[in-house]
Amino acid sequence: MGQPVSTKPALIVIDNDPESLRSITDGLAKSEFTVCPCTDPKQALRYVERQPARWQPGMFMIDLILPELGGFELLRRLTMKYDPRAIPFVMMSKHDSPEDAMEAQQDGAIGMLKKPVSFESFNRLLEEHRLKKLKAQVGSMAFKIDTY
Repeated sequence: MGQPVSTKPALIVIDNDPESLRSITDGLAKSEFTVCPCTDPKQALRYVERQPARWQPGMFMIDLILPELGGFELLRRLTMKYDPRAIPFVMMSKHDSPEDAMEAQQDGAIGMLKKPVSFESFNRLLEEHRLKKLKAQVGSMAFKIDTY
């Protein structure tokens, strides 16, 4: 018999730093996600391409500095395939650059986390995203009610 299929959404983490990737994977092991670590962008792209047509990941965490294909380029490619309004994308970087954070958000990310990743910051960013999404849904419902 094979391994049981997880019902938890997939969190695809792309980071070429093995220590950072292990830290994130270990830190999120008991989270609401099944963590899928990838060491390079091409591995991440192959992973999502192998999934069934209706498969939707739960979230992406992408390191800014990656070999061959930079983090921003990977973000752009993935947001062409997966709607960033439905799936959160988070960028990570060792550097705290407001310009990089702004570019990440313009490209569809919900934010930028400084490495090493603080799981308190991760949870706060995810909760802020969920709250914004909920407010948008409630606002949309209120608009629909007002137009009847």
